[in-house]
Amino acid sequence: DVLLQVNVDRGDYRIEKIIYESLPNFYVPANVYVPAQGSGPFPAILMPVGHSQGGKEGERQTAIGLARKGFVVLKYDPIGQGERLQYYDPELRASKVGGPTTEHSHANGHTMLIGDNVARYRIWDGMRGIDYLVSRKDVDPSRIGCTGCSGGGTLTTYISALDERVKVAAPACYINSWEELMTKLGPQDAEQAFPNFLAEGLNIADYVELFAPKPWLSLSTVEDFFPLEGARQ
Repeated sequence: DVLLQVNVDRGDYRIEKIIYESLPNFYVPANVYVPAQGSGPFPAILMPVGHSQGGKEGERQTAIGLARKGFVVLKYDPIGQGERLQYYDPELRASKVGGPTTEHSHANGHTMLIGDNVARYRIWDGMRGIDYLVSRKDVDPSRIGCTGCSGGGTLTTYISALDERVKVAAPACYINSWEELMTKLGPQDAEQAFPNFLAEGLNIADYVELFAPKPWLSLSTVEDFFPLEGARQ
């Protein structure tokens, strides 16, 4: 259920500020970018965000550009970012434990005790976001895409592999191989290291194979800290 909606008119697009529940009493603040022209149904994009402190307020130009091209775009705050700090200190007016990656890893310490991973909750936030998108009358439920950069690329990869409603995926600055990561960089924040993942013979490319044969674009750059060799593999 959507608990709040505030509309902001930007001329050739509008922003709908909403809050939805992904789990009971687990609230997800989100921005929905909607084209101003036409009534749809429009194709829609779920856009998980990278590890910016501002959460959904980061990478806005991509969402704006897509809305201007006729897409409905949903961007939401992950836990530990934007309006969704899990360890907020009123005196500090900031997180008690640090930035987004530290918030994620701190939360993951609890889930590891039961052999779980904090990514489970982050993936579910995104899948519930797709539930919201396909419920809109101005969205074509048969044309759902997913894209995001860095940490958003990680979540794009997971969500696209696991939710069959995603028809096209474009993760940026994430796709790699564990061999390259371990030798050149090491494991990153908590949601990128699942219990028993390597022991079960899995690798990052397995997510791509799960999505096949639907359209997939891996975006990488020579200036990212993820090794480009892994993306080329």
